[in-house]
Order: sequence, then structure tokens, then C-alpha cells
Amino acid sequence: MRLIGRWNARGQANWPLSGFEVEISSPADTAAASSLIVEFDQCEGCQYVVETFADNVSQGRTTINATSLTLVVPLPASTQYVRVLKVTEADLGASDGGTVGVMSLASVKASGSTFAAVDTAKSTTHNSKMNALKLLVFGDSLTCGYGALGVGPCDFTASTESAAASWARVTATELHAELNQVTWSGKGVVRNYGDAQQTSEYPLPFYYNRTLGWNPTDKGFAEGDDLYWNPTTYQPDMILVLLGSNDYSTEPVPDTSVFIAGFSALVQQMQGDYPHSKIALLCSPDLSNTQKCANVKAAAAQNNVHFLQIKPTDPVAWGGCNGHPNASQQQQMAELSVIPFLKTILAETGPYT
Repeated sequence: MRLIGRWNARGQANWPLSGFEVEISSPADTAAASSLIVEFDQCEGCQYVVETFADNVSQGRTTINATSLTLVVPLPASTQYVRVLKVTEADLGASDGGTVGVMSLASVKASGSTFAAVDTAKSTTHNSKMNALKLLVFGDSLTCGYGALGVGPCDFTASTESAAASWARVTATELHAELNQVTWSGKGVVRNYGDAQQTSEYPLPFYYNRTLGWNPTDKGFAEGDDLYWNPTTYQPDMILVLLGSNDYSTEPVPDTSVFIAGFSALVQQMQGDYPHSKIALLCSPDLSNTQKCANVKAAAAQNNVHFLQIKPTDPVAWGGCNGHPNASQQQQMAELSVIPFLKTILAETGPYT
């Protein structure tokens, strides 16, 4: 079994698109029915959604909670790779803190087939082609796939969130890349959505090197509770950061100098931890706030990293829940902007060709 994303030493993960992949050895009769059976550990008040993919084709979504901890997925004939990914974000559904969004595996079994021998030295990818390319993505609701499955106008619910439909995963799939991401709706570079102050105590950079997304006031977590993510564990070829929308979405917005300094500090930390990685700061197609993208671009220039302003989607008005892009618009963001941009950058020195 190949683990995907950030897992701690106790076998727990909660960032979007964390999960695992197994390789199936089909019986001689390829038409024989088989299935994957996943049992998740007991949890108090947990609730999250996982999506299963057979050879990169979705087999559906399942909500895991304290009373429903077993996932049984019938597999199409001749399936080679099965992937189970958490498609909701870190603390989605948390009302009183705790480990609501934490996924923990108890067992993974195959019925009607067996697991093939796994070469753990291979890179996990999102389409099982084992390319060497690794992506690391930091972002907010745009990268979580917040509201992507809804038809606006609609209020957000867990059933409308799909990190699997996000621009980041569309990009990773197209480039045959492994994807590791740290994304949380409402988080900013220095200020979170709706904060009464110009800066927030826990913006996304606070979670930069965390194995789990958690609020410091949550039940069940402590500072030394196996939360540190060692950057040597995953050395990406490319780091993408799509942040800033929440800093500027509500008043009072941060001072320009504070925002750029905060972004610069994050980039410099990345440059220290990932000295061989290319870094790009992205700005979402928000036509109502030109200052945001100007400041993101300034932070990129100040630190000699790449910058991309994502093109507006068609239609320009986003069609998901709560004014967020739907799945089609997420795909447009990837195909019209991010993928061509990355192909150009990565072709300069590889590994992508």
C-alpha cells in the first residue's frame, strides 16, 4: 500500500486528498467480481467523505462517521489500481473541536482478487504511471474544492465539497504527478476570512509543517502530539501557492507591506526547506480586487519566484456554492492557466517533458 499525502506516525491523516493506493492482482478470469474492503478506526464524532478510484475512474463517494466505518467498493473487471482519497477538508463539520476530520485506517482487504507486490520506492501518482514529478500545493477553499459539486445559488455542505474536482488534482492528473497539499477554507496569508483584525493568529502558514490540520483550541490535540511534518519526507519538484483571497475578502484588509512581508516569510521558509523546488505564487481570477494580485505578484518578484494570474473562467460568475467555482470551472482553471504554465516551467529543466 502506498500512502498519499501527509500521514503521522500513528497512521492518521486529514488534509484533503490524503489517502492510499493499492495494486490489484486480478484472477485469471478477468470478468470475476472483486471488491475493496476498507475498515476505518473507531472515532468519536468523526465525519468525512472519501472517494474511491479504480484506474483513475471514480467509483463514488462515501461518508465515514462514527457509526459507519466500513467501505465496500465493487471493482470493475481487470482493475489494476485502486485509490481511496479523503475529499473533504481538515476540520470540516467540527462544531466543538476534536478529531472530526481525521482519517485513520484499521484494515484494507481485497475480495475476489489479491494485492500485487508493491515497490515502495516508486512515486505514488494520481494515475499510476509512476512519473517522478511531485507537486506540493498550499491554498484555501479554491483548492479544497469548496462547493464545487453544488449548483449555485446554494449553501455549502460537505456533500458539495470535492478536493478531487479541484484545479490542483486536475493538474496533477494531467501531469501524471504525485500531489501533497495543505489547504483549508477561509485561511489567508496573514488574515483569515471574516477576522475583525487586520491579521489573524492562525493563518495558513501556521499549518505549513503540520501532519494534521487542527485548531490549537481543538479537543484531542496538543502542540507536541505528533503534529510536525518533516519536509525531508516529501521533496517536491514544484510548489504552488494559491492564497490571498481571504486576506482581502472582508474588511479590514491587511496593510500591503504586512501582506507582502507575510508572503515573503512563507516563501523563504519554503526555499530553506525545499532548496531544489521551483515555487510559483498564483492569484485567483477575482476581477473585483486588483490590489490582491498586484501584492501577490510583488511578493513573487521580491523572492525571485514565479507568478501566475489565473484567467477568468467561462462564465466569469462562479457557479458553485457560496460564490465558488463549480467542477467545470475548476477544470478550466487548471487547463487554461495552471497546466500550460507548469509545462513551460518544468520543461526548462525537467523532470516533466
